[in-house]
Amino acid sequence: MNELVSIAIPSYNCGKFIKFTIESLLRQTYSNIEIIVSDNCSTDDSSTIVSDFCRKDSRVKFFKNETNIGYTKNISSAIEKTNGKYVAIYHADDIYSEKIIEKQYNVLLNYSEVNHVFTQLNFLNSEKNIIKNKNYNFLYNFSFEEKAKLLIGDLNSILPVFLEYGNFLPCPSYMTRKSSLLKNLFDDDFPTNEDLNAWLKILKNGEKIAFVMEPLLNYRIHEQQGSSAIRKNCDLDVMYKCLDSFISKNSEINISNKTMEFYKMNKSFSYLRAAMRALDAGNEDLSKLLVTKSKKEYQPEIYTKLGFAQNFLKMSYILNKMLKNIKVSL
Repeated sequence: MNELVSIAIPSYNCGKFIKFTIESLLRQTYSNIEIIVSDNCSTDDSSTIVSDFCRKDSRVKFFKNETNIGYTKNISSAIEKTNGKYVAIYHADDIYSEKIIEKQYNVLLNYSEVNHVFTQLNFLNSEKNIIKNKNYNFLYNFSFEEKAKLLIGDLNSILPVFLEYGNFLPCPSYMTRKSSLLKNLFDDDFPTNEDLNAWLKILKNGEKIAFVMEPLLNYRIHEQQGSSAIRKNCDLDVMYKCLDSFISKNSEINISNKTMEFYKMNKSFSYLRAAMRALDAGNEDLSKLLVTKSKKEYQPEIYTKLGFAQNFLKMSYILNKMLKNIKVSL
């Protein structure tokens, strides 16, 4: 018997996109689903759009908060309204492969040691065009248990990936057994990185995570996400605060010196890339601040690419622009 899978969708002012999200979920090859949309007091036409789906298909259920209760509480509110043995937390502005539910459900069904499953993603623009195929081959360099198009890992295999590459687990592709949902899984301790904090809690609890090596999620990038240079810098700071806090509170975890060295280098490169974005946005003061953060984490010799960029950011920025233009003209 196919168990009921509940799809919890926290939503706020996603009227421009939620129609396409729900349509992609109603086309699923796994049909025993319910779609719970928890609207966080939107001011656009989201209510009208979702209510129309409710009238046409009883699997779609709509709940609207009287006031805006915040992102993490809205996720919890959506989860509380689910009835399925399995729960997926998807987003209101993304588009899903018609097989994502079926494939994630089968992972949880066939691998009893796994309680949480994610998938690869592609990046989508506002016009629903794929603008970037994300490469996940770096994951094969870590100590995952490999299955057919599937990687299974625990804290020891996944934490080093977080430290060297950042959070590779897309929240809008998350499915779990409802019985495995931790209390207060999502909180406001690290705003904009609530998901990373949640995955660390899961791993610290001794649970295994599976990652489907197929892009079953089209993750939309759009202006409403506030992806400015300043926002990206804030996200970066919060991500590293989250990871640093986890390492500090769990000193018993054995992290190799090599991994910690890569972590510092990753921080340094990330801050430098953010500095480049700040220059691109015309914010020179922010770019200087980010270069200082980059140097604090890792400062190589000046003749290296990173060292040169840290000391001559504007020149490096201009050279990068010139090289990109040359590639385009060729």
